[in-house]
Parts: sequence; C-alpha cells; structure tokens
Amino acid sequence: MRAPEPVVVPDPATVDGADPTAVAVAVLTAAYSFDTTRDASSEDAMERTQAWLAEPYDSSVYDLDGLRQDVERDWEQWAQHQAFASINAIEPHRTDVDTPDTATRAERRFYVRMTPVGRDAWNGALVEHQWFAFLERASPDDPWRVVELQTPLADR
Repeated sequence: MRAPEPVVVPDPATVDGADPTAVAVAVLTAAYSFDTTRDASSEDAMERTQAWLAEPYDSSVYDLDGLRQDVERDWEQWAQHQAFASINAIEPHRTDVDTPDTATRAERRFYVRMTPVGRDAWNGALVEHQWFAFLERASPDDPWRVVELQTPLADR
C-alpha cells in the first residue's frame, strides 16, 4: 500500500474546459489541496481554485469560505504534524432527477472524502462533504466556469 501524498493541483492548461465534470473536479481538487509545509494558511488552497471560478473564491456563491474556516480552525494542529490533505475520493453522484445539461449550463454533484495526514504518521479524522457544482459558459465554444459551489450545512 502506498503512503498518502499531498494533493497535486492540476495545471489549468491541462484541464479540459469543454468538460464540466473535469472543471468541477479541478476546483474541488484545488479546494482540498491544503498543505501546512507549503501554505501559510488554508486560504492558499482557496486561491488555487480561482482559475475555474467565475467570481472571486470568497464570493457568497461559493461555500469555499466555510471549508477554509473549517480547516483554518484546525490549522495549528495540522502544522504541528506538518500535515496535508489526502483526498481519499472525489466521487460523482448522479440521480434520476438531475437536471440535464444544456449547451451553456451544467450541474454536478460530488462526494469528497479527505483525511489530514501528518508527515509524522499522525492522521486526523476523515472529513466527508457533499458538493453541488453549477457551471456555465457564454457559448458552446467557451470553457466552463463554476458559477456556484455549495455544500449542505449538515455536511460541514
């Protein structure tokens, strides 16, 4: 079994902007890319999401500030262990009542599971969140951008 490794944020140039699922996964990957040896605070991970967002990451249309605050609350403990976020899974979840994509609007739902892992073999508690990503683009020739990203309050 391989040891967990810090999250690698995809290069925006390599993410298929024509694929709304790929864009949503890139945002979530970046959002969970916390690493206390590389980042000054949890806000650094939020800044890495910006390439795929339509608005500034701290806009109220995104629940990213709630995620940032949750991790910031434990940042000192993470730092004591030189911890990073290890993403266990970003799983798409579809239902029979999902809204079909149009040429300019798409919705995606994901479950994200992450464990804080210390470089000293410490493990924090498993964190699991459900996310709803709403994406838009001006025309079918434009790349998708996340216009809203929400998680139910019960998941935080």
